Amino acid sequence: MVSCLEATTSWINHYGYRCSGERTLLAAYRQHVGNPGAVKPSDTWSGWSHTFAWRERARAYDDHLASVRREAFERAIEEEAARQAREAAPTSF
Repeated sequence: MVSCLEATTSWINHYGYRCSGERTLLAAYRQHVGNPGAVKPSDTWSGWSHTFAWRERARAYDDHLASVRREAFERAIEEEAARQAREAAPTSF
């Protein structure tokens, strides 16, 4: 059983993993402990990564952000098309 503190700590470290540039467990661990020469993540980190599916969750978050960006882009295109249509419409006097 995972305690609340372990789950919270793991989530915070997952956030670090998700936001790390390389997006590898080792890179996130190195950044977290401030040791760029660390050879491997701790057993605790490796366990959390597996137990809480960090890789899969990070990928799902990436997919979500891509969807949000795509929807915003499509909305912007629709709004611009509507604006151009209004400007091109003949005005009646």
